Amino acid sequence: MLWSFNFSDQHLEEDINCLNAPEVEQNITECLSSDNLASIEPAENDSDSVSTGSLKNAKTTISISSSETDQINCKKRRKHTCSECGKAFLRVAHLVVHQRTHTGEKPFSCSSCGKCFISKSRLDRHWQIHTGEKRYFCSVCGKGFFINSHLQNHLRIHKGEKPFVCSECGRSFTERSNYTRHLKIHTGEKPFSCSVCSQSFVQLIHLLVHQRLHTGEKLYTCPDCKKQFINRYHLETHKRIHTGEKPFACTECKKHFNYKSALKKHIAAHMGETPFNCNECHTGFKRKVSLVAHQKRHIGEKPLSCLECGKAFNDKSSLVAHRRVHTGEKPFACADCGKVFSVKSNMVRHQKTHRRGT
Repeated sequence: MLWSFNFSDQHLEEDINCLNAPEVEQNITECLSSDNLASIEPAENDSDSVSTGSLKNAKTTISISSSETDQINCKKRRKHTCSECGKAFLRVAHLVVHQRTHTGEKPFSCSSCGKCFISKSRLDRHWQIHTGEKRYFCSVCGKGFFINSHLQNHLRIHKGEKPFVCSECGRSFTERSNYTRHLKIHTGEKPFSCSVCSQSFVQLIHLLVHQRLHTGEKLYTCPDCKKQFINRYHLETHKRIHTGEKPFACTECKKHFNYKSALKKHIAAHMGETPFNCNECHTGFKRKVSLVAHQKRHIGEKPLSCLECGKAFNDKSSLVAHRRVHTGEKPFACADCGKVFSVKSNMVRHQKTHRRGT
């Protein structure tokens, strides 16, 4: 489909500037060159023709395709431009919201947790977290989402789609946000810094969560024991203590864990890895916490004391095991004979006697 535009000679320059699509501007310039104007004859049945009459009242008819017209109209409609970054918007309201990203203004605050937002729509979306309302559900697994875009991203997991591919290492991602965050690993970019301790972060959300360590702010409360946490992830993992859920399974021995980090440490035990080494004696450990406890022995540090007898220990696990001497608690039972022990290592040593007997 073709559309025709009429331009009087006194406004040609102004109108050409408005039609700033590169291919359109090139067509217009060619048509209006002095050589072309002198040689063009009116064409009766040519819809793509350029006709000229007397140059005193010259009116030039230029026909362009509807796709070019849409491109022109789209650019002309975006009249509201940000003075900071040059981004253009169709509506003033959209520009006003965008400008808050430069000024830092967040006029809409949550009445429940006090978190602030640049627009009411973002506040409304955030409010669903407090109400627990999930409007969008996966037709495959039934998982619910607050936002439709999150559901669409989730569906790629079932389809196996990973459209975002890193050009550096070839790793692919289902979500653009994860892809963008991954790219910063290659660049080493950490643009968000804490004003208190100067620790830097890849994402703004990580900085905001980190700052709660300094402010003591804990927005998420466990409904069972009322323990509070600085972020939702810590709350969700904590809930597994109450539910008994252990979603992470070892493929070697089928043992289950409630934390992914615990599974990784367990797998390292199967492989015989000891990645944490003491600088003093070069003893290797499977866990960092074990290395830290070991290093305290070299310096003689024993910061933890028993409230009953005053005996000092260099790590919490040793203190906890010692307290059982006073309480009489023996939580570790032999699966073969039922004998109980206060220390797990003693039970493991005992179980070897059964194996030797067989």
